[in-house]
Amino acid sequence: MIKPIFKFGGVTFCFMLLGGTYFGLVQGQYVAWISFGYLFGAILGYLLTEMLLQI
Repeated sequence: MIKPIFKFGGVTFCFMLLGGTYFGLVQGQYVAWISFGYLFGAILGYLLTEMLLQI
């Protein structure tokens, strides 16, 4: 019951925001880089959460 909330609402969303913020600051506020950061962060957060929940 709590796993989907933890997986999508917590870790994946936070990693998505962190990735978008990081790439936006490093690459100079270009929309394409911010979008890439959101996508990359979401995928990374999801994969890390899946690995953590498999233990």
